[in-house]
Amino acid sequence: MERATFTLDAYGNIYCSHGCDWRTKKCDFASFVPWPSARYEVLRYFTHDAELVVDDDLHRRCRETLGCAFNNYEDLHRSSKVALHAEKINELASLVAANDRRRRTLLCDLRMYDSILRAARSCKLLEMHVNEHDVQAARAEHMALRAERKRLCRMLHLERSFQVL
Repeated sequence: MERATFTLDAYGNIYCSHGCDWRTKKCDFASFVPWPSARYEVLRYFTHDAELVVDDDLHRRCRETLGCAFNNYEDLHRSSKVALHAEKINELASLVAANDRRRRTLLCDLRMYDSILRAARSCKLLEMHVNEHDVQAARAEHMALRAERKRLCRMLHLERSFQVL
């Protein structure tokens, strides 16, 4: 039997990416802790412990499994929660740093493109050394990286509010 696969979306909601297209809603997490490390632990439960297979009843079992996944996180020992938290802080901080490095590189490229384009226009050069499509692609990538950085920083902020209850 084929196992269902699960993943997290950009807002920390779990969804069945291969199986039944079930998705958690914001209200499903209303009484659950907001930390990304906890959400990833719930995802880990769905992915590894929950033995959910693709069949006609999968959607119902996904909803029922969410409570078990929450209880699994709540039952973790304090030291396990702290370890998950520390690991997630390090992961998110390194992702933000990698994003910043890539954005800086793109900004340098965009500045170089802009200066070449200005020089070409001012001299009315017939042959331009920069492809407009490359410039547009670099700008689009930069905007996507900005959005990703915002999401990562939001997750990092949430994770930093971690408290062991």
